[in-house]
Parts: sequence; structure tokens; C-alpha cells
Amino acid sequence: MHGRRRSAWRGSNGDGRCDGAIGGFLNLAPGVRTTTLESKTYLLGASLEGSIALGETTPIQIGRATSVWQTRLTREDGKKVSLTIQTKITLAAPNERTPKPR
Repeated sequence: MHGRRRSAWRGSNGDGRCDGAIGGFLNLAPGVRTTTLESKTYLLGASLEGSIALGETTPIQIGRATSVWQTRLTREDGKKVSLTIQTKITLAAPNERTPKPR
């Protein structure tokens, strides 16, 4: 997944963000939920408020119960802003087996 948005670092999750949470959600079968098991972000550089941040999320591993996602944010000039690695878990409804991803 690729995303592009204007930076607004005031605690806003703004529309158009590109991250492992969205990747994990889009990979779910209908009626299934997901949550984050682990998330690690390396802050590598600055992105000023109002600047454009480019995001790219890549699935590292997608299994039946978990998925691992890597998200890279860069500025328009190509300088790195952050690298995030997230592990997501698939939550099945009670008394059901964990469904296979789409």
C-alpha cells in the first residue's frame, strides 16, 4: 500500500494514512477483527507540520492467525522519517476457528 498525506502531528489520525493497522484490517475476512500484538517505531528524521509525508506499507508475513507489517515514512525529498514494524493478530468470533486471510 502507498499513501500520501500532509503532516499534522497533533495527535490526529487523519484520513488517508497508510500503516500496518490498515493493511491488517484490509486483509481480514468479513466479520473478523484484528488488534496489535506488538508495534515498534524507529524515528529516523523530522517531518515538519504541513509538509508532505509519503508512506509505504509492506506485508512481511501473513499467516492464519498473525500478520507482520512494515511501514516506511519518507519526506518528499526522499529523507527517511520513520520505520514501523507491527505484528497484528486475527480475532475470531467466540467458539469459531481463526479464519484464513483473504
